[in-house]
Amino acid sequence: IFSVEIGMGGGAILLGEASLKLGPAARPPATTWLPVVSPALPIPHLGELMFSLSYLPTAERLTLVVVKARNLRGASDVPGDIFVK
Repeated sequence: IFSVEIGMGGGAILLGEASLKLGPAARPPATTWLPVVSPALPIPHLGELMFSLSYLPTAERLTLVVVKARNLRGASDVPGDIFVK
């Protein structure tokens, strides 16, 4: 999901989303272009998550690192224990 920040202290506006299937049979090329389409469903605000992806081709390893998470809340109204480790 791609978004853009509006002004100082403004919220984020959803531009669109792109999907890439990952799995044992899927081997996308090193550079992949994906079409950005309008979201199919309205997306509730569940917080913000900043992450980085890196791929090591020699080991065929994809690493995801959570850089920052804030304002996280669950998908239901029941309070939960939400954390990122």
